[in-house]
Amino acid sequence: MSLDLVRRALPERLGRLSRVAPKFRGKARLQRAAQSVLGHGGAHEVEIEGVRWSLDAKELIQFRLFWDGAHDAHVLGWLVREARKLQRPVVWDVGANIGDVALLLARRVPGVRVEAFEPSPAVFEKLAGHVAQNPWAAVHARALGLSDQDGTVSFFASNESGNSGVGSLGQAANTQANAVEVRVARGDTLVESGEVAAPQLVKMDIEGFEPEAIQGLEATLSRHRPLLCVESSAYRLDDRGLARDSIVSILEKLDYRVMVVTADGERAVTKRDLDVNVDLAARPR
Repeated sequence: MSLDLVRRALPERLGRLSRVAPKFRGKARLQRAAQSVLGHGGAHEVEIEGVRWSLDAKELIQFRLFWDGAHDAHVLGWLVREARKLQRPVVWDVGANIGDVALLLARRVPGVRVEAFEPSPAVFEKLAGHVAQNPWAAVHARALGLSDQDGTVSFFASNESGNSGVGSLGQAANTQANAVEVRVARGDTLVESGEVAAPQLVKMDIEGFEPEAIQGLEATLSRHRPLLCVESSAYRLDDRGLARDSIVSILEKLDYRVMVVTADGERAVTKRDLDVNVDLAARPR
């Protein structure tokens, strides 16, 4: 085998080995060292669980997908378990990023349909590319954010090198100063118009703007009672001057029971949870 072929094959082989290796002390350090040797430039063309990806491992989410097989494995696992309990489930992935949840969910859950919402133009391009690479997947990529209004709003891309996932609908210390206009919609509008099927399961991770997205989905939540997995990010809520229990309060007023998503299932929410970043499971009472 030529040196050039070895260089092209080495990243995928190392990534595959890392993904199947059990967790051990120092594994993350070894991954970072291996990535440093491989270099940050260019995309790794890989297949993970039968899903084709073009991954730039200098990006946080793509790094974790390449080396570990998932970004937030506990969230993905929870969604898979819940979706498998449903018949022909419709899942909304709100803040879909590159499709790391949507496409793996489509692979693991027979008959699932995923509506993947991503407002960032640059990130959506990557999402759409991954959906196109996997035509078998029932994933619909939508260049759209969810909010409590229909129309256009300003979107501020990330200014963090290696983490495009922190782009937001509000300007913050880790976003760029210049904004682009993006389309947003109320989830209720999408359902009532027939543009999108009502969800049975919702995953939401939109950098502190979860309260507006939930409020724009209130009629659907009241009528269809889907399960939700919602990220609560303390620093994002702080930036906006919102209480750290804002998301919990909104969901409880909609008669949902709120828990914390864990690798093993769920547990009760504590104040300490809401002082950091936490993924919340919400079940209708």
